[in-house]
Amino acid sequence: MLETTIDMSSFETGYISGLIFSMVEGLKTGKSVRFICSQDPKDILEAFERAEIPGAICLVDFLSNDNKWVITVTKVQKEKHQNGGCCGLCSNEE
Repeated sequence: MLETTIDMSSFETGYISGLIFSMVEGLKTGKSVRFICSQDPKDILEAFERAEIPGAICLVDFLSNDNKWVITVTKVQKEKHQNGGCCGLCSNEE
């Protein structure tokens, strides 16, 4: 699966969280995005868990050779919607 990769060192620190959340919320079902960070993403991960974005799965890796963190977010289809089971009233939320 092709993933979009974004090096967050290109952005001002104060905007990183907002950029990540905007991209994750707009991510299409079945797609992934990778964020490369030079700082520990602990605060971002805690906010991600609190946000409970429907269908979003987050994995984190530390690349010791590069001293960088990689956050990979994949948007999966919820089980009840897999076979056309959504009537549209739930906004894809449970």
